[in-house]
Amino acid sequence: MGLELDGSKSFRMGTIDIHEVENGKIVRVHDLEDWATAIRQLASK
Repeated sequence: MGLELDGSKSFRMGTIDIHEVENGKIVRVHDLEDWATAIRQLASK
């Protein structure tokens, strides 16, 4: 996403996983990750 990183910084972000179940089996998984928050942390000095 345009950042030059050396791997020395860490970050925290929220995630949400939604699993759809039909007949006792997972049929769909939706994943939402807050990458905007992670990028702000990684870009800060």
